[in-house]
Amino acid sequence: ELRVLEPELLSKRVDAAENAIRAKRKQLESIWTPRDSADLAAWLRGSSDDNDDSERKTTDSPTTDWSVVCYGLGSVAHSACATAQGVGQAQYQTAFLSMVLDAIECDSFDFYDPVHTVLDAAVLQRFGGRAIADNEQGKRRISDGSGSVLFYMPHCDKFLYDNVLA
Repeated sequence: ELRVLEPELLSKRVDAAENAIRAKRKQLESIWTPRDSADLAAWLRGSSDDNDDSERKTTDSPTTDWSVVCYGLGSVAHSACATAQGVGQAQYQTAFLSMVLDAIECDSFDFYDPVHTVLDAAVLQRFGGRAIADNEQGKRRISDGSGSVLFYMPHCDKFLYDNVLA
């Protein structure tokens, strides 16, 4: 279906999905505070900072080189059109992912979901995503010295979590 779409129609559908995700991010931001972002970043760095905001240290540069791998996000383009219960869940997950990326000062991520279409890939690329060409089955190997890796896996089968942790 997507391969026969005219480029202009494809672009309009990508724009619509991107706008829906950005609107969902604004909804999430209404309950997400700057302290939440700082706490998340500190937790991911492995530090525990229970000081109040006045004592919190800030930095202009990230203290960790991050890479983010996202498996099982779902269709971000088609969830905008869904009418069943759970409308837009993949878009909310993408909106939250974009907030996490900002909190850890990471501007890109790798993604794979077998349900993704060309349209989904185009939408995720607008948020810094890079499609993983082949299904890794959650078996991505992390080498020493490659920095910290965050696996974001909102809708995955148990075996994928097992493979990531193996």
